[in-house]
Amino acid sequence: MLTARNRILSKSMLLCLLTSGFASAGTGISGQTTSAGVWGDAGDATSYTPIGVIGTADDGGAGFFSNNSKNYYTLGIYNASGGSTHNFFKTLVASTPDGACGIGGAGDLTCTGQVKSIVTTASARQVETYSVQSSENWLEDYGSGTLQRGRAVVHLDAAFVDMANTGIEYHVFLTPKGDAQSLYITNETADGFEVRESAQGSANIGFDYRIVAKRRGLELQRMVDVTERLKTEIEAARPKLRSDGPPPLPNSNPAP
Repeated sequence: MLTARNRILSKSMLLCLLTSGFASAGTGISGQTTSAGVWGDAGDATSYTPIGVIGTADDGGAGFFSNNSKNYYTLGIYNASGGSTHNFFKTLVASTPDGACGIGGAGDLTCTGQVKSIVTTASARQVETYSVQSSENWLEDYGSGTLQRGRAVVHLDAAFVDMANTGIEYHVFLTPKGDAQSLYITNETADGFEVRESAQGSANIGFDYRIVAKRRGLELQRMVDVTERLKTEIEAARPKLRSDGPPPLPNSNPAP
């Protein structure tokens, strides 16, 4: 533990200590906008990956973060580099020999495994639910309407139109909620569509609909092959550590 006498260190000495495996908690290392109990800064390296802080364990947790604040996050991760956002793991990567999951430069979540949730049932059981996967980048919405003499006009939610490109072909699925002949849609526009009963029917019944449209700006995505790109990024995300292990700890009470 650093004493009050030698808590004030030059930046070069501070970086030397922290990049050499030494860190002091609770000494209030200060920057321009924040202070830190522990600060790790990676130097240049060619034979191994420069990493600001490394935690290792053989049979236990390599790192743990806890917070008792209502106003601050427990763990913040930020990549300040601009430019390319087309990267699976630019902000975060978690991997094992069997797969990987990460957050890319544009905030995309990419996982090689399943995307699941654990839901508590009414009987207090914990069960898995699974996200539906799609071959294209679809957005969907649901709604209801009522036929009047066999016709109804559906106006799409403005927020849905704003994020989905309804100016190109979209799909609508109809479910009548009463006795009627088949229903079909016509007069499709970016803002809505018309529902009619076939054979010039005149039923007065309700119906449900589901609309599926392409996400705006991502209309051309369809099962993009990322085999080699994923392999390269997973390999790059696994750091190359020093072959001789971590450097020795410096004197725990260095001279100022």
